[in-house]
Parts: sequence; C-alpha cells; structure tokens
Amino acid sequence: MKNILIGNHKVIKHLSITGWAKINTCVLVAAALCSTVVSAASEEDSRESHFGVLHVYGTLTESACRLNMASADQSVNLGNTATADLKNVGDHSVLVPVPLYLHDCLRTSSSQYIENNNVAWSAHQPAVSFTFTGIGEPTNPQLARAEGVKGIGLRIKDAQRNNVILGQTGKPVLLSPGDDVILYYVTAERTRGELQAGSFSANINFRLNYE
Repeated sequence: MKNILIGNHKVIKHLSITGWAKINTCVLVAAALCSTVVSAASEEDSRESHFGVLHVYGTLTESACRLNMASADQSVNLGNTATADLKNVGDHSVLVPVPLYLHDCLRTSSSQYIENNNVAWSAHQPAVSFTFTGIGEPTNPQLARAEGVKGIGLRIKDAQRNNVILGQTGKPVLLSPGDDVILYYVTAERTRGELQAGSFSANINFRLNYE
C-alpha cells in the first residue's frame, strides 16, 4: 500500500488485495453484529407488545347464618322401643335430641312476627325458622311415615317440646350473633291401626328460612 502526502494529510492511493479482504471482513462482521442486535431488539419488542387484561368482578354480600355441614346431613338413632310402651294412640318413645348448629350469624334485626297476640322482634338478633318435609303417615299426616313397620309415625318437636307439623314452617327462633344451636327432637309415636314390630327408617328433609 502506498500513501501520497497532501499537506499534512495522508491519502490512501492503493490497497493490496489482502488489505481489501481485511476491510471487507471487518465490514461483514460489523454488519452481522448489527443484524443480531436489531433482530434481538425486534424480538424483544415483539414479546413486550403482547399484553392482556383480566376483567375480574364479583359481588360482596352480607351472609346470614351458615348451617354446619354435620347438622345438614346426620343420622338419628331412636334406639329400641318396646311395643308395650306404645299401647295407645299418641304414646311415644323417648325424645331423641337433634341439634342444628349455625355459624357466622350476623348481628342484624329480625322481622316481626306475632305469637299469642304478642309481637316478637329484635333489633340485634337475627331470626330463623325451619320447615320439615317428608312422606306423611297415612293416618296422621303430621307425622313422617316409618318404613318397615306399622302403627307408628315419627314426630318432630321443637326445643319447648311443641309439636312441629310436617310440611309447615315452624315458629321463628331468635339467634345469638355469631354461633348458635337450635334444638329439635324426634320420637316414634303410636298411630291408629295394627302395631307391627320391626326395623324402621325414614328420610326427613328440612329447610332453613331467614326471617
């Protein structure tokens, strides 16, 4: 390679083939690096440009009482009852308690209801009632039918030992805020007709009503 001096500057007059090859190689390497950087930047921009939105919605409501799951599905064993204890219509076996546990009851006012001309109401206690349903006993529809025997039906009573009529909404009960328990009883009661011994069973459904 030869240089020509013009003033204080050197001007390249001639490059050898080897020199040109080195320059071309540098240019190609630089171009490749630039292409890689541009490609990486392009991919990064492409990834960052894919955005999305989650539309989340719901409703926050005030909950009333929550029925304990063990109370919602339970078995009640009335034990053994002798036919000698059920001689007359209306005779019944031992009352077996059935507790219904309620949780997370709100401190809220209850609706007014009238019992014996007295208005019952609370500004701080919620009230609930229960409705029991099932297949009625043919001779006394207030009782649930006992499958497998004759001459008896199943009676439900509330905490005060009052009769609960099958299919009718019971008397409202005031609850303590937080957790509470409502007590009912089940008993086998003598009905009209032949008394036939044996094992018996029945399914009695109930519904919790907020007053």
